[in-house]
Amino acid sequence: MSTTLNIYLGSFDIIKKFESAIISMKGKFALCSGHYEVEARSVMGILSMDLSRPLQLKISNTTEANIEILKQYCIKDYSNER
Repeated sequence: MSTTLNIYLGSFDIIKKFESAIISMKGKFALCSGHYEVEARSVMGILSMDLSRPLQLKISNTTEANIEILKQYCIKDYSNER
C-alpha cells in the first residue's frame, strides 16, 4: 500500500519535529514538489525544497500508526493510491 499526504512544513521548528518523528519509522518516505523529490528523512533535502508551499509526502511500506503520527502535518486528509 502506498499513501500520499499533503503536508506543510512552514517553519524550522516544524521541520525539526517532523524529522524527529520520521527518522525512526520503518518504510519509505519521499517529499515531492512538482518534479523534485527528496528523501523525507534528510534535513538538508527538506531545506532544499520550496517550504512556502505544501509538499506531498509519499509513503510506502509503513504502518497505519505511523501514518496517524504524520497526519499532524497534513493540510488535507490523506488518500490511498493504487
